[in-house]
Amino acid sequence: MSDVWRMLCRLFSSRWEGPITLAAGRGTEQKKALYGRIAELLAAECGVRPADVFITLLEIPPENFSFGEGQAQFADQLPPHLAPMGPV
Repeated sequence: MSDVWRMLCRLFSSRWEGPITLAAGRGTEQKKALYGRIAELLAAECGVRPADVFITLLEIPPENFSFGEGQAQFADQLPPHLAPMGPV
């Protein structure tokens, strides 16, 4: 088990609450796949029952992110995985 999964198992075993924050633009099928994969991995790696996994996504417009340097990296150009949603 990786260090990341050890950390997640500790968080989820003590009932972690909070939304997953992400850039807006992913489709319903991508979100469904994410929900399923999170529940699957928490069950396999942490012993959390899938019925006990509740997931909330908080979508933020891409221009509202800054990943350092005081820059809004997605304000003028979206990352490749979000580009299909159209120009900023």
